[in-house]
This record gives sequence, C-alpha cells and structure tokens, in this order.
Amino acid sequence: MKLNELRKRRDLREKAHEEQIKAEEEGNVEEALKQNKRNVKVSREIVGQCKKLVQAMGMPIVEAPCEAEATCVAMLKKGLVYSIASEDTDCLTHGSPNFIKNFTVTKKKDKKDNDP
Repeated sequence: MKLNELRKRRDLREKAHEEQIKAEEEGNVEEALKQNKRNVKVSREIVGQCKKLVQAMGMPIVEAPCEAEATCVAMLKKGLVYSIASEDTDCLTHGSPNFIKNFTVTKKKDKKDNDP
C-alpha cells in the first residue's frame, strides 16, 4: 500500500514539474512558483541540515528504525513524549492515545480570510 502511495506522490511531482515548465514558458511567474512548491523533493542533504538545526536549538533527534509513526507511538506509550504531531492519522493505526493532527508551520490562506 505504501509503495502505491509513493508512486502517486512521484507522479504528482512529475506533473507539477511539467506544469511549472509550461508556466515558465508562458511567463506566468505566480503559477510557476506554485508548481515549484509542489515539485519539492527532500534530499538527504536537506534532512541532514534540518537535523543539525534542530540539534543546535537544543532539541533531541530520534531516528526511527522503521516506520516513524510506530516509533513515536512507542515513545508516547512509554511516557517519553506528551503527544505526536502529524499531518495524517497513521499513528492511530499503531494505537496512539494522543496526537495533534495537521501540525504545521505554514498557513494555508482561507478564501474567506481577507487579512493580508
């Protein structure tokens, strides 16, 4: 099941890349930037830089030996962490009693929101 999800994500990135090129050719900078954001793939280098930044801020890093959600739930059940922050509900399949859904640092602008 995960393999199918990974394929779908790859296909979406490829489509976004094609749309980005098309927008660039048409001179549509806004659309090109939008598609570029959808085309981002996190490299090992970027992950390494993020780890260094987190450690520099004094926070510990835990690398999961397999699925991150399973490791997080095990830590939660042992009382090592208070909660799990996740973009999805995968941690529920591992029996998480407490989690924060859609925890993110970006804010999607609501169409009804007129604030700049």
